[in-house]
Amino acid sequence: MAQLRIELLGRFRVSVGDRAVPDRVWRRRKPAALVKLLALAPAHRLHREQIMDALWPELGPAAAAANLRKSLHHARRALDVGDGDGVLSSDGELVALTAGELCVDVAAFRTALAAARRSAEPDEYRRAVDLYRQGLLPEDRYEDWASGPREELHVELLAALEELAGLLEARGDLDGATEVVRRLLGAEPLREEFHTALIRLHALAGRRAEALRDYEHLTRLLARELGTEPSADTQRLYEEVRAGQAREPELTADLWERVGELRVLSGDAPGATKAFLLALDAGDASSAVTRTAALERRCAEAWLMQHRPGAAAPHLAEAERLATDPAEAGRVLRVRANHA
Repeated sequence: MAQLRIELLGRFRVSVGDRAVPDRVWRRRKPAALVKLLALAPAHRLHREQIMDALWPELGPAAAAANLRKSLHHARRALDVGDGDGVLSSDGELVALTAGELCVDVAAFRTALAAARRSAEPDEYRRAVDLYRQGLLPEDRYEDWASGPREELHVELLAALEELAGLLEARGDLDGATEVVRRLLGAEPLREEFHTALIRLHALAGRRAEALRDYEHLTRLLARELGTEPSADTQRLYEEVRAGQAREPELTADLWERVGELRVLSGDAPGATKAFLLALDAGDASSAVTRTAALERRCAEAWLMQHRPGAAAPHLAEAERLATDPAEAGRVLRVRANHA
């Protein structure tokens, strides 16, 4: 039996064995729709009446049955080198795809997503969402039979992207999480919770001006499209960001250190100081001495960025006491010179 591969995510493509079925073969839409329906169906089989109801709902039983026979004939000619045995079968009241090996990209997407959830690895999630491409059968956007499966897959994609954003944020990759949230907004521009997530990520990374701009954009968007305003929670977040008092999440010392580095790069010296202090607070007795010395040095540097040598002094003194590594001792000496 031949291998049959069907792609439904993005542009419709079919190959049988090592032979790609030319696009021109599918100039008749109903034979193509028949193959698509079977590729989406559980076990890749459907009752004849289900197919007729989906593809010819406006016709009576006799006319719909005649159209189904014609579509089966044309689909078999497109799919098979020979007489159609083993690829597309019609056995009694059932029509089925019966290739020896059948690969459908929708199933591959779902399998990859399940593997990503088991592994909880961002790269696995990225591989899964990349399989989604432009979504299910964009050329059949207005076909009723495709709308239900398309919405199901769209919901699965959104869930995968939300999970990926959460994983990246938990690992301190705020830029990566921001990129994923932007993709969520591209898919659902009116979902307020995605805008709120973007505002929060910008604030966490020290990009306060961007957070405030995103809130203003959300306000205009909701007023124009829905005639509403941001929720009370989103307004509260905006006020906290504007006042520089946004609530901080529970992160590990390692992740707070990364947040502090991002805030230094964004020019948010007060935010960087707060992040490095939180990293010190989140550390435990097992933290390496050199690591603690580096955090104390970074706290001192962040205070010096704000022209606060008095606040930097105790952190610098502690860094000098702990810096046994020659490279770190050299960095501390450089900060001591700046302090002087």
